[in-house]
Amino acid sequence: VSRALQKEKAQPLIDGIQVGEAYIVQGQPVYNRFEQEMTLSVNAVVKTKLPQRTDKAEKKRVLRDFFDPKRGMGYGFCRIPMGSCDFALAPYSLSEKKDLSDFSIAQDRKYIIPMVKDALAVAGDSLFLFASPWSPPSFMKSNEERLHGGKLLPKYRKTYADLFVKFLRAYRDEGIAIRAVTVQNEPKALQTWESCE
Repeated sequence: VSRALQKEKAQPLIDGIQVGEAYIVQGQPVYNRFEQEMTLSVNAVVKTKLPQRTDKAEKKRVLRDFFDPKRGMGYGFCRIPMGSCDFALAPYSLSEKKDLSDFSIAQDRKYIIPMVKDALAVAGDSLFLFASPWSPPSFMKSNEERLHGGKLLPKYRKTYADLFVKFLRAYRDEGIAIRAVTVQNEPKALQTWESCE
């Protein structure tokens, strides 16, 4: 792929917003969206005030503008947090029991899952979903909290892998196929929010 890349000047894609550099891969523009996706996604969340708190027409327009491959920007690569992250409304964990018996995606069902389903309805199969945790559950970490870094304790590696499996299956049961995972958001980052070194 890298041999096929050619840089070109990006064109405004939506409402006059300049979205960054574009690359041509096999004759098709692929936009460098790392910075703009973060910026525009935050703007979308603020603008829509999350799925259950917005005007239906505005929500439909925002989803179209972001995910429609023909009439919008056609975002096709999206990350789902596993548990709370620095953008969450409140901190939460998928589980805080060593046997994972309290595992739940109930918090995700409030906002994340409905928004993902709405995005999938607009983008279809072209939307590649992957998941990343910002932090393991607090009992698995050296600092015994989800915030402020800390390290995953070796004795919980298998339990953490089991948590990933539970998360993937729970989303599958909601009709959402997550096609990839990362082991950590910003590895080795010591942050004041959910993080793990």
